[in-house]
Amino acid sequence: MTSDQNNDGSAVGMSHIHETEPGIVQAAAHGVFGLEPRFGSNLLIIRPNLPTHWRRAAVSNPDVAYSLAMEGGLIRVNATLHTTPRAVRLELQVRGKVLAVSLDGTEISFGLEGDKGKIVIFSICSLSVSLTQNASLFQ
Repeated sequence: MTSDQNNDGSAVGMSHIHETEPGIVQAAAHGVFGLEPRFGSNLLIIRPNLPTHWRRAAVSNPDVAYSLAMEGGLIRVNATLHTTPRAVRLELQVRGKVLAVSLDGTEISFGLEGDKGKIVIFSICSLSVSLTQNASLFQ
C-alpha cells in the first residue's frame, strides 16, 4: 500500500482510503506493516506482521518508507526516515536458523530474543538489514 502526497496538497495513489477510512490505514500501517511510532522516546518500531505468503511488501508515508523482500534464504529490510532523526528498532520474528545479519552492508553480531526467535536491531535515521537464514519470517 502506497499513498503519496504532492507538495501542492494533491494526492496520488490510495488517497481516497487515506482520507475517508483512517481506521483501515491505521490497521494496515500498525497491524500489518508494524509501524509503531513512540514520539516521547523519539523512536520508530518496525515490527512486520505480514502474511507468510507475501514475498515482498513496501509502505511509504511522509515520515517513513520501508520495504521488505524475501528471496530464497535472504530477507532484506530497508527503512528511511524522511523527517525528524530518530532511532529505529526493527523487530523480526524468524523461524529457522539465522546464519548472518548485516546492517548497512556490514555483518553484525546478533542474538535471538525469546523462544520464538525475535531479532532486534537498532539504528539511527535509516537502516538496511539483510538476514541470511534457512527458513522464513513468522506471520
